[in-house]
Amino acid sequence: MRKFILAAAAGLLLPVTASAASFTVEELAAGEGHEGDCYTWLAREPAEDPSRAIFEDVGGRAYIKVDGQVLSLRASGGNRGEEHSTATFEDKTTGLTVAQDLVIEQASGADNWGAYIVKGKLKITYQGETQTIRVRGKSVCEAPERSAVPSDRKRPQK
Repeated sequence: MRKFILAAAAGLLLPVTASAASFTVEELAAGEGHEGDCYTWLAREPAEDPSRAIFEDVGGRAYIKVDGQVLSLRASGGNRGEEHSTATFEDKTTGLTVAQDLVIEQASGADNWGAYIVKGKLKITYQGETQTIRVRGKSVCEAPERSAVPSDRKRPQK
């Protein structure tokens, strides 16, 4: 009996782990996200194939695949800075919210376009459950004023 009580007491001292969110965020296949000249695409970090985006942001709209369904979200807030960029996207009909928090790591490109390497996290809330995914990707735009990254960001000299 004493061993049982000690085992039960020890079990109470073990750390409690939270269960994983019951929804799955999947990679976007070709043609499922945005196709255009200005976008930010983000892949999981670390990723086996960093070219496989799980989230694409085109400024006022974003795309994500949850439980096999590609969902379109609308921008609902954010703040762009020279080194850090945040944005929030929502789809009120499905209860999906994505908070994007990115650090701008590297800038390159000519004067008429920008390409930025970004790193950060997505906090995804869907039907009352939340998960956070570390991401890395690029923000690319032929028209920098439409990019998620400020157009006045200085680019390295060649």
